[in-house]
Amino acid sequence: MYSIYSDLKLPVKINQFFQKVQIPLANNRLKKIINHVKPSQILSIYPEFFHLKSSFDVSNQLGIPNSIYFHDALYEGLFNSYLENSALELQQQIFRKTKNIFVISDGLRDLFNEKYKTSSIILRHIYNGAQNTSFEEINNRQAFYCGSIYGINFNSLRRASQALANEGYDFNISTITNYYYLLRKNIVKSKKQIKFIPEVSEFLSHLNKQQILIVALDWPDESTIHKDELSTIFPTKMMEYLSSGRPILAHCPENYFLAKFIINNSCGLVSSDPSIENLSHVLRKLNNSSLCKELGQNAINSSSIFRGENTSLLLYKTLNSSL
Repeated sequence: MYSIYSDLKLPVKINQFFQKVQIPLANNRLKKIINHVKPSQILSIYPEFFHLKSSFDVSNQLGIPNSIYFHDALYEGLFNSYLENSALELQQQIFRKTKNIFVISDGLRDLFNEKYKTSSIILRHIYNGAQNTSFEEINNRQAFYCGSIYGINFNSLRRASQALANEGYDFNISTITNYYYLLRKNIVKSKKQIKFIPEVSEFLSHLNKQQILIVALDWPDESTIHKDELSTIFPTKMMEYLSSGRPILAHCPENYFLAKFIINNSCGLVSSDPSIENLSHVLRKLNNSSLCKELGQNAINSSSIFRGENTSLLLYKTLNSSL
């Protein structure tokens, strides 16, 4: 596939112009690949807008059946960006013309069904990595977060950081987000809190040493991100979190899919009030070793739904039935 560069390090308007100019080049490259490979169908994947548009347009031009996989909501994910209108137009075309629409989670399936009256198939993330088999009690007052930090979560993580400090926890973060950004947002106080861990085995080992794991999403009234995007996000590191068997603390509204998943699977606790006081109250519940054991074991049990054989078999059967 032709690489469509999203950031050419040019002024914004020029950068946006060159993004769009690259699409015909990408389409021509994709057509050459299709003519060589002669696929029976195409699976287009989002969250990259231009690649999704290119594969969707080319498959329709050539009359090849096309299935779509949504890692995120399309229109809602690009809300308040210069691609907002283009995303809405493309989404409407996809919903109208595409037979198989796959989504990452129950939350995204419910959004498409309730908001757009569009049916979709849940194709969950795959996690075939190491998995603990039983809960191990740890009382080292270590808390850990892994992932990017930006408009979806910096307010909620700031509150989590303060509550953890109030309750005597050391809060460490693995992220590629700039340290000085985190310092300005009062999420960290020291560089020692930041440790990017790219190696999988080291990352999993680090998870196993934590007393609790943190995940957070902002409330709609404190974020520029569309409320339907926030409410359907399911962080990709949740699979490793669950497999580690460590208790999870989520800070987000209770009507978000992330909160519903944790509550329904009893694999963690949810602080659904945007206050440091509520977070501290929920954190103190995790001083109960029996509760932590129950949550940790449930996390391990619930991680089984992300095993690769479940997802690959569903994908194979669905695409095969479309031939």
